[in-house]
Amino acid sequence: ILVLEIDGIIYGILCAIRGGQKYSFSENIIYSKEIIEEINTVENGYFKPLFDENYSIKGINIINLCIETDLRHKGLGQQLLTYCIKQYPNEIFVLDVVKNNIPGVNLYLKNGFKIEKEYEGFSGKGKFITCLKMVKD
Repeated sequence: ILVLEIDGIIYGILCAIRGGQKYSFSENIIYSKEIIEEINTVENGYFKPLFDENYSIKGINIINLCIETDLRHKGLGQQLLTYCIKQYPNEIFVLDVVKNNIPGVNLYLKNGFKIEKEYEGFSGKGKFITCLKMVKD
């Protein structure tokens, strides 16, 4: 978990886990769930397409990257993503993103991610939304 903290206030977070490990919101990462739910606003509710049996078994899975609304579009997401990628220079990165999250999709494309597939993902409020699985080799 990478945390963007300024003067003791959390403004952003990037959660990632090595592929092949089962993960869910359990006692092990409840703190990250609370942070993500607090600062990650998505039109259809909290987006968590990877928290099921369909997680990737390869590389590093970026579970969530979110920045406080008022600080978006200032390069902070780029900083978190760059730092994460530099920590694992020889790894494949896998993530899922809501298709209509144009700034997020563009951030990942700019950083060498490619769209692997499009699918219907769970929004967290009982609805399904179109998502993209993206991979960076």
